[in-house]
Amino acid sequence: FYATMPGLDSFVTMEKTQRIRNFLE
Repeated sequence: FYATMPGLDSFVTMEKTQRIRNFLE
């Protein structure tokens, strides 16, 4: 799954980081 979508891992990481930032605001 991850092999077919190499950019998915970094996309998920960015999504989680954005949610954490919004939560801290």
